[in-house]
Amino acid sequence: MAILSSMAGIATARTPERWTRARVADLALLVGVYFVVAAACFNGFYDKWGFRDDDAKFSFAAMIDGTAERPYVYRQLVPALVNGAQALLPDSAVSALTEALYRADNGELKSKLTSPQARDPQYALRYHMFYYGTFLFLLASLFVMRAMCLAAGFDLLVATLSPAIFVLFVPFLQSAGGYFYDFSEILFMATAVLLSLKGRTLWLLPLAVVATWNKEAFLFFLVTLYPIVRTRKPELESGVIVGAAAVVALVTYLVVRLPFADNPGATAQVHALDNLLYYANPLNLLERDVTYGLKTMHGYSIVSLVLVGIIVTRGWNYVSAAIRRHVVLAAAINLPLLLLFCAPGELRNLSLLYMGAVLLLAGTLSEIVARAGGRGPGAARGPY
Repeated sequence: MAILSSMAGIATARTPERWTRARVADLALLVGVYFVVAAACFNGFYDKWGFRDDDAKFSFAAMIDGTAERPYVYRQLVPALVNGAQALLPDSAVSALTEALYRADNGELKSKLTSPQARDPQYALRYHMFYYGTFLFLLASLFVMRAMCLAAGFDLLVATLSPAIFVLFVPFLQSAGGYFYDFSEILFMATAVLLSLKGRTLWLLPLAVVATWNKEAFLFFLVTLYPIVRTRKPELESGVIVGAAAVVALVTYLVVRLPFADNPGATAQVHALDNLLYYANPLNLLERDVTYGLKTMHGYSIVSLVLVGIIVTRGWNYVSAAIRRHVVLAAAINLPLLLLFCAPGELRNLSLLYMGAVLLLAGTLSEIVARAGGRGPGAARGPY
């Protein structure tokens, strides 16, 4: 019997080859699940808003051509990447790739995109690069947020689930508006928090260029990183790094604005009075919206507020003090900006709070797991 037991143990032992296969299978499963989650979120966004092709103020064509109104036209990272990618291709390749997008028998798009600009041969190739590139930004953000949660000390299951759950709620936050740069913004903010958690803060400088080119709000997000950076660096060094990154972001923003000085629109739109009237009316908490094909809750609704309250109260003790200070600082900056410059009910503009929300959601899941396991509340283990 002892010999048989030994043989069974040998047979079931994990060899390096079996371990490698298991890891590859784990990665394939993770990629598959995150792909489906990102596809659902992107479809929820695109079904609602597309690339705003019916509004000349910020349509796909206007953004690509640089004729969109300010401040939308400043968000030029993805348009510049798409224009640059097509410019690198020889004319013959552009023609061949454009032709390949259409069916030879009836001239319809193979991708079944219904946008007139997607069907326009002048824009077709760039529209498809824009479409799939925006999706890839969203997909990549899931992996970076997962790494961010792991760096914050959460276990593997919680760190994997939290970004997926958050991303599925993003189309609800886009009830009053949604834009392609919302998804690249999530990726850059997650990257900034991850770098701060790991102490690789000098990378915030080049990141500030790319992220601000995508959307100028990243300048304000950098300020909210100070409590996290401070856990890895001395006080003075932390201030210098965050301040330097903010200066880089400011310079980037000023440079990005220059080519569009004569565009219509304004640098910022003031909605203070509209917001005062909107948020003072409790009936607006009963608004509904169509998301994922269903008429359900609006981004700003009583249901949303209840869910946020649960996540904050349950997750608060499961994140580090640095993360809590980051959330408080982000709220102190973001809420006044929302009230002053954002359209009523446009909760997607609470983006400075997104990463805090992901981490608090991870804390909430940790609290649920702790109760299910019969353990009492406690702070998440982390590098603090």
